[in-house]
Amino acid sequence: NVNDDTDDSNNENRLPKTMDEKAAFKEVIKSLSKNWNNEMNFHEASENAYLAYATQDIPWEVQELLNGVENSVKNKTDKSSVASTAAAVTSFDVLLLALKRFVDKHKLPPLNGSIPDMTSSTQSYIQLQGLYKNKAESDKEDMRLIIKEITCELGAGTSDSGDIPTVTDDDLSTFCKNIFNLRLTKTRSYEDEYNVVFTNDEEKEEILGELAAVAYDPYEVKEHTPFLWYIVLKAVDHFYEEHGHYPGNDSRQLALDSDAKSVQKYIHEICKQLNLEENDLIASTLLCPADDDLALAFAKEMTRYHNAEIHNTASVVGGVASQEAVKLITAQYVPMDGTYLFNG
Repeated sequence: NVNDDTDDSNNENRLPKTMDEKAAFKEVIKSLSKNWNNEMNFHEASENAYLAYATQDIPWEVQELLNGVENSVKNKTDKSSVASTAAAVTSFDVLLLALKRFVDKHKLPPLNGSIPDMTSSTQSYIQLQGLYKNKAESDKEDMRLIIKEITCELGAGTSDSGDIPTVTDDDLSTFCKNIFNLRLTKTRSYEDEYNVVFTNDEEKEEILGELAAVAYDPYEVKEHTPFLWYIVLKAVDHFYEEHGHYPGNDSRQLALDSDAKSVQKYIHEICKQLNLEENDLIASTLLCPADDDLALAFAKEMTRYHNAEIHNTASVVGGVASQEAVKLITAQYVPMDGTYLFNG
């Protein structure tokens, strides 16, 4: 009860909602102590009273996955669907579908079973830990039964047992412990990014909108803005694709000037593809008038350095790349979603 009044009708057997009810709940905790000043466990209980009535909502990123998992699995198992030829049902799909059914049934996700350190007697702490562990195991067993139902459903729709993903106990344990941190990262292929190809109008609008937003947030020294160098690096890749070498391969001045002009041509084409020709930052830097001091400055700089690799910069970028590779290989932690530019 949240009130000292013994009449349960005053609080209708519900959790505290208002500030007064929450304050009254703290007073109830305080009243249960024998010596408030010396009992640290009651102080901790009062300070963390909100944990008793606060609900932990499923993050929107996870809820979004749950909302779309049934259609995703259906499309992947429908042999007449285009999606079925592009991707197979994965163990992650099965776990997500099981989680959705679990939440629909219990209105809450499975308990992860861990409790924080607190001031307590050893016996009380072990008992509490046991309660949480038992509930977590019970929830996990319920998830296991749901997974079994799902794999039977998938098996009924295919003649090839190899198409049915396997969910191990370790997979299930890891999943249940990290339900509030689930993420599914989808990226475009490098080919699509390189050629500025979009799968649909919605993706095109989203990506071009994000690029325009980045262009409206330049560095204090605008020439240092990483987004500008991203465009220039793309232009250099296009130069390499056409000529078979990076700009600056020939150190004679006429050749350097010619390479810089070619790079500038690609810069202009890329800015046009990305609808950035009218952007103030782009117009005052990459596409500035010929009589401006910055005219061809970016293209000339890329030609001057001739794809050189500085050892300390290469070590930093290599370290970041290896870190992201480990995330992808282990499917743990959230990898970067986008293009990484190191501005050293």
